[in-house]
Amino acid sequence: MYLLSICEWKLGDLAAAERAILGALRQFPNEPSLLSRYALLVAQAGQIEKARRLINRAAEIDPHDTDVLRARVALSQAQGDHKEVERLTRRLLAEDPEEAFGHRALGDLSLEQGKMGKAARHYRSAAAFDPSDASTLQAARVSAFYTHPLLWPVRPFTHFGPAKVWLAAIVLIYGLRALGLDFVAGVLAIICLLLAVYSWVVPPLLRRWLRRRNP
Repeated sequence: MYLLSICEWKLGDLAAAERAILGALRQFPNEPSLLSRYALLVAQAGQIEKARRLINRAAEIDPHDTDVLRARVALSQAQGDHKEVERLTRRLLAEDPEEAFGHRALGDLSLEQGKMGKAARHYRSAAAFDPSDASTLQAARVSAFYTHPLLWPVRPFTHFGPAKVWLAAIVLIYGLRALGLDFVAGVLAIICLLLAVYSWVVPPLLRRWLRRRNP
């Protein structure tokens, strides 16, 4: 019944998945993995309070169970509680350092916090520990692209946005000219022009090269 519930869930039939899990719970009412799976199912249906009660019950039975910890992390993610996500994920990885879900959760959290390098490391670990997860593989590829050393010169564009960067450059150039530093302003203008060409040419070529290297 447990395996049936997983299959139904993956197929998108939540009602059938719920029936299968409830059937399994009637046989094993105190199984932490089943309670955690049911909690995630009802959370997906928007029943957050019921999900929390189920997870708390599972945690009382076995607080170190990896399925319980995964469910607690997922519920904290749904509620946007970043501190709790990080705390619980650290516990999960302490139980199993090769837990792909834990690394993926920390990757998502680091990405939301703007820590692209840290996110890339966790996505890479998650993909290595679970290469069958297509979404994690894609996240690892995208983060590898944005953290590649060749993109270092254009990181201000991704961090602050192109409009702000170019506006700051224009203000700085005209400010230098107003101070009589025409030569410095000219050098800065040339650098900006080269940077513009670099930002147009290098990222597409790098993306194409990475796709050929890691199809």
